[in-house]
Amino acid sequence: KRNPKMNNVYCEIGSFFNTLAIMHPELCMHGMGKNIKYYGSDHVIWGTDCLWWGSPQWGIDALKRFQISDEMCEKFGYKKITKEDKAKIFGLNAAKLYKVNVKAKR
Repeated sequence: KRNPKMNNVYCEIGSFFNTLAIMHPELCMHGMGKNIKYYGSDHVIWGTDCLWWGSPQWGIDALKRFQISDEMCEKFGYKKITKEDKAKIFGLNAAKLYKVNVKAKR
């Protein structure tokens, strides 16, 4: 169950997601499922570790396509990841944390 007192804890999914999405998709589903279940999609932040691994485009594409299977949702109580969840993970959560106005004209 989500701990409401943990509102200053964020899960950065950099190398965990990029590595597991390709090599061990079921473990990746567990990692994402647990992060969202216990911290909420508003406390998961995209990261790339691209300084070490090069261009992050393949990881971005993988997260855009990523979904937790129906079987794992049913068995472990995970929820499907929505477009809104992905928008938060890809940048809205970090913008909120760093007080960036995403609607400001640049």
